[in-house]
Amino acid sequence: MSEGIDTPSALRWELVACLLVAWLLVYFAVWKSVRSSGRMIYLTATLPFAMVLVLLGRALSLQGAVTGLQFFFRPDWTLLADAKVR
Repeated sequence: MSEGIDTPSALRWELVACLLVAWLLVYFAVWKSVRSSGRMIYLTATLPFAMVLVLLGRALSLQGAVTGLQFFFRPDWTLLADAKVR
C-alpha cells in the first residue's frame, strides 16, 4: 500500500495484464459491430443458467447434501422467537 494518493506505489503486473485483456475484449466486441455481438448475447444469456445447473448438480452430489436441504426446507420456527444474535 502506498502512503497516499500523492505517492503511488509500483504497478501490479497481473492487474495490468487483466486490464489489457479486458480492453482487448471490448475492442474486438465493438470492432465486429452489432451483428456478431447479437450472436454473443445467446452465449452470455444461456451460459449462466447452464453453469447454475452444473453447480447445482455438483452441490447435490456432495456428501451431506440431503442434511443441508432438510435444514433449509424444515426450519426451526422456535428460533424466530429468540431475539439473540448467534
